[in-house]
Amino acid sequence: MAYIKEIRDLVGNRPLIMTSASGALLNKQKAVLLQERAG
Repeated sequence: MAYIKEIRDLVGNRPLIMTSASGALLNKQKAVLLQERAG
């Protein structure tokens, strides 16, 4: 999380736009088989 601290040092309390993506693979019973998060 050092990246966020460096950004905060530069921009102060201004809002940050931070993007991420996530996805899940489900079977027919809607049980989660795979879950992935990036960002």
